Amino acid sequence: MIIGITGSIASGKTYVEKLIKAKGYKVINADYIAHQALYRNTETYEKTVSKFGKAILNKNQSINRRKLGQIIFQDLDQKRALESIIHPFVIDKIKQKIERKPKREILFISVPLLYETNMEKMCDRIIVVYTSKEKQIERLMRRDKIDKEKALLKIANQMPLEVKKNKADILIENETDGECQLIKRIEEILQEIKENSNEN
Repeated sequence: MIIGITGSIASGKTYVEKLIKAKGYKVINADYIAHQALYRNTETYEKTVSKFGKAILNKNQSINRRKLGQIIFQDLDQKRALESIIHPFVIDKIKQKIERKPKREILFISVPLLYETNMEKMCDRIIVVYTSKEKQIERLMRRDKIDKEKALLKIANQMPLEVKKNKADILIENETDGECQLIKRIEEILQEIKENSNEN
């Protein structure tokens, strides 16, 4: 069984992942794979440098992710251009991992742009993690060291949360920064998923 994890930006998906891993489940993180896509000596590295120029390179020829991030943050067309390079790499790697998994294994894939990349088709069930807009802004400002205006722009650049929630099979509200309630909710979800997996 393949379970997709997605949600709004700064909703606490990474923390939910951590709690699921702590229960002994395997979680594939799309952001980590996307990070690998920009490693030197990869086709995606070459395509990225060809598209955005050598100005994005550090002295050691590695890609300066901060510089690249500034370019795509300011220009939607550039953002889409980068995604057209990175997403096929990520999708291919995740497909490979799914194909190699044992048949009865419950595997989680955490993909921020799950719906935008049509990767929901890989999943048997989808979890959407969400929080309030106020909490998103607060977390983004703290995490990315940005002002409120930039935080709002990052949120606006994403698929609307309500659309994601309406597509979800399972919802996890992550409004508080406390563990107890969230752990209990995840334990309930994991038990339900395990029971459904055993039935199939």
